[in-house]
Amino acid sequence: MKTISSFRGKYLWASNFSSYGFWYDNVWYPTNEHWFQAMKTLNQKERVQISHADTPGIARKMGSPNGYKGFKIKLRADWKLIYFDVMLYGLRKKFSRHLEIAKKLIATYPKYLVEENWWHDNIWGNCRCKDCKNITGKNLLGKALMYIRLELILERKEME
Repeated sequence: MKTISSFRGKYLWASNFSSYGFWYDNVWYPTNEHWFQAMKTLNQKERVQISHADTPGIARKMGSPNGYKGFKIKLRADWKLIYFDVMLYGLRKKFSRHLEIAKKLIATYPKYLVEENWWHDNIWGNCRCKDCKNITGKNLLGKALMYIRLELILERKEME
């Protein structure tokens, strides 16, 4: 099976860092990364602060267990149970608001989508650095995108 292994360049739109934002609960999230990190807390003030992060990378740091420059969220108790569903919800918002990239996602069918990376993310992607070369990542972002892609294809067929 053919694979798309990078969400950069031609496929940057698939990245959580790409600038395809959306509204949620009266707050604008400029990227899916901002939204995903903000959903780690139930505190609305903390969510808004994350939504205003200058970059998705800073939003990621703000949502990390270590916090960022004195900012640290209170992680919601159910996070480990819901994080994949949260990602799916954010991706649905992203692709339903930006139809041009929904079409691009559909056009990737039937290719396997993998977020290969070098920052040791073997949960959402598959790290290819020398330290992780013998680890197969879970690639949850790629799997979530393929799931959303299937939903979009089925939705389109229902409309025909």
